Amino acid sequence: MSKFSVALKALRLKSEYTQKQIADLVGVSESAIGMYERGMREPNFETLEVIADIFNVQMSDLIDSTPETTKTAQGEMTLNGFDHALLDLTKEYTQEQKAQFLENAKIFDNSLKWKEQQGGE
Repeated sequence: MSKFSVALKALRLKSEYTQKQIADLVGVSESAIGMYERGMREPNFETLEVIADIFNVQMSDLIDSTPETTKTAQGEMTLNGFDHALLDLTKEYTQEQKAQFLENAKIFDNSLKWKEQQGGE
């Protein structure tokens, strides 16, 4: 079982939600929630984000954050569950869309750095 399936079921039971209630809140079928909890299926990035919001947790708390080393043309790279979620999100993008995504990420990163310099969050 994946960390996600265990985390989802534990959070759902702790919150006393039924699979149907979670499915309605997330906008997926009840069977999809059941498959998520049994580790038979993984949600896409947007669905994962909605689930994290419902339970007021970080997405990284829901997905496996155990680093995995992957060999690339540039050498070895360590990826965790969040990295894989980003890759899954962008794998269908065209090269132009990937370039725009990267540009937006850089803008976001610069914004975070600016806020840190200003002493804000």
